[in-house]
Amino acid sequence: FSRDGRNAAYVRYPDGTLWRSRADGGDRRQLTFPPERVALPRWSPDGHRIAYMSQVPGEAWGIRVVAAAGGKPSSFGPPNGFTPDWSADGDRLVFGSFPPQTEASPLAVWTVDLRGGRASRIPGSEGLYAPLFSPDGRSIVALSADDMRLMLHEVGTGRWRELLAGDEILGFPNFTRDGSRVQLLKGASIVRVRLADRRVEPVSTLRHVSLVSDDFGHWIGRAPDDAPIALREKGDAPEVYA
Repeated sequence: FSRDGRNAAYVRYPDGTLWRSRADGGDRRQLTFPPERVALPRWSPDGHRIAYMSQVPGEAWGIRVVAAAGGKPSSFGPPNGFTPDWSADGDRLVFGSFPPQTEASPLAVWTVDLRGGRASRIPGSEGLYAPLFSPDGRSIVALSADDMRLMLHEVGTGRWRELLAGDEILGFPNFTRDGSRVQLLKGASIVRVRLADRRVEPVSTLRHVSLVSDDFGHWIGRAPDDAPIALREKGDAPEVYA
């Protein structure tokens, strides 16, 4: 969803095209077309642009930005860019390298200036990926290569610190609307971690929900009211759920 909650961006299955609409589903517009495949779109703070992961057959995933009104997308950053997200002023993107980590292709977190196109690696981010800016732009969270740790980067000081670690796979972090917590997948549950004291708060369990698994695992997102969103596999069997 856009920051003001009025619009949504989504990827249509199975063709992998990017669409945008009003939050109620009206005024739909297709923004990308085959053979380009799209994943993990993110709205700019002003709601005028959408950054996303892009792939065409025979090439690596990369990062593109397209106007919400439609038009020709622009590419940013080096090849293998992963999970782009916007700075608070909309002038930069933060992104990671495409996993898995190898000796020839180590993971790290980068930023790219959209005005000049220059990409810079964030010091101390080696072995991290899937970064995300906080709403105020003062912090960045990222996951470790083994998906077992959630790390926080303080932009002003350059310091990294651990927010969450354990023996369950972590995935798809999202800041809450006020920026005080990070909501993410932890094993088969959705939890929130408070930045102030690292307290973990349970949100929901997905243990008995049949989730869709794509190239990036079981995706979860966040609605404008901070409610979690999950992509459910809808089969023919009757179900009872809340």
